[in-house]
Amino acid sequence: METLDLHERLCAMALKRFPINAQAISSQTPVQSLGDSLDFVDFLSDVEAAFKVDLVNEDIAQIQTVGDLVNLVARAIQGQAAKVT
Repeated sequence: METLDLHERLCAMALKRFPINAQAISSQTPVQSLGDSLDFVDFLSDVEAAFKVDLVNEDIAQIQTVGDLVNLVARAIQGQAAKVT
């Protein structure tokens, strides 16, 4: 999956979960601005289910921006593909 497609899908998921404006989301948007930490944990569970990946807690702790999340999910998808082949 291309990074741009992944970014769009994650943004669409965020718009459904958090009370935010679509124009407010970019790669540089801090994840703290999306909602509270409990909502973000629930969102990450949705992301894991939607993309069929497991995100490592240590990596999750490093997420600062939406772009960081996109990169983490992309790496997880690549890791899953590597395990399947």
